[in-house]
Amino acid sequence: MNKKLKLLAAISMMSLCSLSLVLAADEQTSGVPAAEHSMAQELMVKTPATSTAGTAANTAVLAGQSSAVTTASQAAPASPNNTAPTAQTASVRNSNLDAYYITKGDTFDKVTALLESLPTALTSLSHQQGDYYWRMDKELTSDYFYHIRALSNVNDAVLGDFLVAKDDSCAWRLDTGKDAAMIYGSANKMMKKVEVYIYPEKIIMGGHGRLRLHIPGKLPYDIKLTSLNESVAKITEHNMIEPISYGKVDILVDLKIGDVVQSYKLRAKIVDRSYYEGRSSSRPNIGVGIGIGWGGGGWHHHHGGGVGIGIGIDDIYLYD
Repeated sequence: MNKKLKLLAAISMMSLCSLSLVLAADEQTSGVPAAEHSMAQELMVKTPATSTAGTAANTAVLAGQSSAVTTASQAAPASPNNTAPTAQTASVRNSNLDAYYITKGDTFDKVTALLESLPTALTSLSHQQGDYYWRMDKELTSDYFYHIRALSNVNDAVLGDFLVAKDDSCAWRLDTGKDAAMIYGSANKMMKKVEVYIYPEKIIMGGHGRLRLHIPGKLPYDIKLTSLNESVAKITEHNMIEPISYGKVDILVDLKIGDVVQSYKLRAKIVDRSYYEGRSSSRPNIGVGIGIGWGGGGWHHHHGGGVGIGIGIDDIYLYD
């Protein structure tokens, strides 16, 4: 019995020695302390096989996702800020614009087709698909012109600013850096929309008359005034109507817009101050006016706009 016990004790000692040698070899190879290695082995023994397999599978999936993300980021570099918008972005932008502007329809197509048909030298547009988009105001300018702009698809900068007559008779470019320029057609039909008159029609002795122009689109023009009876009224060096004596006088107005010169003969009457007594609501201002300050005589150029009253109306004060 004692021999058997001694034999079992010897075998146990040999097993322990072998295990110590194995653990020592592992510690030298992996750098993990023997105690920790033993604990790890114990944990691995106690962990279910399904948990180990699941961890390995999850690790493989995560590794695959990481690899796919890395590959995608390498294949699709970030787009620069000045890249043209995608078709989807343009669609969203146009849907928002529709609330405030006209971006489609028969009238829109007619106006844009006319402008697209003009040479680049007149419009400065490249006519390249996708370079720009069109935006047209819903309201007519001066009840006569469609106001439409071409804007860059990159940064929405205005590339062209135009007025197109609703009867297709003429088109003007506004963004020339100076005066608006007619780039298509003739101003002949547009001139029928112009209104020219003297205010007041009855000018007080000692005061001055003024000329009012209603021009669609507040476009630039040249003008010349001539008194046909200088014994009653004369035109001052600032093109104002100055009374000389009581009576009636005809004023000849020559107006040039675009390619057309139109003449108007207007009548004024020189009256005494007593004419307006008791008519305070209609009494004209005979004080110091603002004037345009043209030189004396001949043709005088005006850039449009000026002291306008409403859209497309130019009010020229001709008294000082």
